Amino acid sequence: MRIFKNNKKSVTLLDEKWNIIDDNVNFINLPRVHELIFIPKENNYYRVVNIVYSMAKPIETYVIIELHTDDYALIEKKQEKS
Repeated sequence: MRIFKNNKKSVTLLDEKWNIIDDNVNFINLPRVHELIFIPKENNYYRVVNIVYSMAKPIETYVIIELHTDDYALIEKKQEKS
């Protein structure tokens, strides 16, 4: 019996409009909602919005993400203007 087996999950990354960003991305642990992930191809951080599972065989996993913006920089710009 293997207690710690390799549980790689192949997922599809979708943007908030459900367009495919990347297909067959391997994760050992699936990201949680509101976590940040870095995509080297895009050279950007993305925030996980939702995770959707298709229960039909084969089971597919979709991670919906959106581009992460630096909220602190936006706040600082507003404070400088006032």
